[in-house]
Amino acid sequence: MKFYTRRIPVYSSSFPVKGYSWASLPDGAVVVDLGGSDSHIVRLISEKNPGVRVIVQDVLSVAGEARATVQAESHAVGFHNDDFFTPQTIVADVYLFRWVLHDWSNEYVVKTLRQLVPALRRGAKVVVNESLCPDSVALLILTERYIQYMDLMILAINKPRPRDKGELHALFVEVDERFGPVKCWTLEGVALAIIEVTWEGV
Repeated sequence: MKFYTRRIPVYSSSFPVKGYSWASLPDGAVVVDLGGSDSHIVRLISEKNPGVRVIVQDVLSVAGEARATVQAESHAVGFHNDDFFTPQTIVADVYLFRWVLHDWSNEYVVKTLRQLVPALRRGAKVVVNESLCPDSVALLILTERYIQYMDLMILAINKPRPRDKGELHALFVEVDERFGPVKCWTLEGVALAIIEVTWEGV
């Protein structure tokens, strides 16, 4: 993943680090990166915000290899062997999905998000960092076309539906009506939006 994102500016890994208010989290806050692979993103988050505890959740074959690499490099990252389709057992302040949900159809996105509900506490955030069907006014034409091209590729391979803000809101409501409104933002020329949804239940 780093190989590609370093060569395509609109997919820079700096945006989820700089584009979200990680510094506003209290000391000891827990961030879980679901499908976090080699922990590249949460390591960057941890370096900028040392008071935040970061954990990567991924399948055993991925998490095991990444754990060995991170331990060798002395990074403070926790690992948990798990997949998206089992109930969440870690109570966290933020659950991060970066470039993950776009791979799945609505049915499986709902199933994935529903697994979070048992662990959610009031005020917990679900943060999604992925392509959002663009507003032509908000993005450069080149970036918009690139996002639409990627949507078509994903659609051809996995048959998920390209999603806009309204569709994402509908998915979260289908999961549980205790999710709050969908908030999203991006920067000019950046292909991956930040999407934030707050759990308003108890």
